[in-house]
Amino acid sequence: MDWSAFSAQPLVLGSSWNSSWASSSDISPHLSAVLIVVGSVAGAAVMVIGIMTAVYLSRRERERSRREIAAYVAEGTISAEEGERLLKASAPRRDCRPRRDR
Repeated sequence: MDWSAFSAQPLVLGSSWNSSWASSSDISPHLSAVLIVVGSVAGAAVMVIGIMTAVYLSRRERERSRREIAAYVAEGTISAEEGERLLKASAPRRDCRPRRDR
């Protein structure tokens, strides 16, 4: 058996002792494609989470305002008509649907 192929030689980074391994030039295009895909998915996930957070916070603040207006009406600080007017003014607008109060 020929043991010369297994002689102790220093391994230099970027080089391989076996020619059947993929060279660094073969890995680079695949690695960059994977990084582009992973980066795009991560960016889309961050964007979706950001939009969902903004919608959640907006709805939470709207509900808090509605409760405060209801509390003011209940304690008599503002009239029921004024409270109703404030609630209608703060209602979210849906431009694609016809308004029901018309």
